[in-house]
Parts: sequence; structure tokens; C-alpha cells
Amino acid sequence: MKELAELLIAIQVNDENYPVRYGLVLQAIAKANYLGLQTGFRIDPRDPNWPVAVIELPQGQISWHLPAHP
Repeated sequence: MKELAELLIAIQVNDENYPVRYGLVLQAIAKANYLGLQTGFRIDPRDPNWPVAVIELPQGQISWHLPAHP
């Protein structure tokens, strides 16, 4: 869980550095999935060109919009 926490902090630090943030989100999804947390992607019907990456943490859901084709 420590590595996932570090990734989540790095995502916050790079919130507006989109190329870096996108890679970190994908790494966080992979790490969370490896740890047995529910993860996935969904389509936001209000903005279908920006899929949403989702991680279900014990504290609640976190999510980020990603480009369909970076």
C-alpha cells in the first residue's frame, strides 16, 4: 500500500503536468489492481472523449479523466 500511496501523492503533485500525471494514474491503477482493490475504466456520458480511471479505496472512490488517445 505504501507504493500506491506514493503514486497517489505523485499524481497530486503533477496534477497539471498532464503527460506525467497520465502515466502515474495508469501505474496507480496497475498497483491497486495488484493489491486486490477494485479498479476500472468507465465512460463519462457528459464527456465521452475522456474515459475515467477509477480506484475503489477503503476510504472511498478516486478517479481521474484521461485522454482517449494520449
